Amino acid sequence: MKQFYYFLSLFGFYLLIIILFSREGLFGDEYRYVQYAENFAMGFITDPQNPMFFNGILYSVIITPFIALDLPYLYARLPNALLMTLAVFMLHKTLRVYATQKLALVLTLIFAFNFSIIRYLTEIYTEMFVLVLICGFMYFVIKY
Repeated sequence: MKQFYYFLSLFGFYLLIIILFSREGLFGDEYRYVQYAENFAMGFITDPQNPMFFNGILYSVIITPFIALDLPYLYARLPNALLMTLAVFMLHKTLRVYATQKLALVLTLIFAFNFSIIRYLTEIYTEMFVLVLICGFMYFVIKY
């Protein structure tokens, strides 16, 4: 039960990072993810005249409710905190298969506070979703 509070506080930390450091508008590839989410909200995926997928569409499904409700982009960034927390949790579970509790905790914290990963929390990018998929894949391949 104590671990639950560690991950809950980590989730709160990630939410705080997103709230404090998110920018107002869109930047870089965020336009495409938001465009796909808008398309989903209107009932289609891509333009039938030009059916091209420049980015994966599953992350756009995650942010579609926020875009469909016409909420500020900050709200579309908030699921990144949950996704990152899930990735950290899955990595910790994977490390516990091979390492002691203390070593697994240290390695998990190094991953959890890695700036090169945290900087993508404030972006509408797929990096957090991909981390969940990779960490989940590692755990389930090793465990089962």
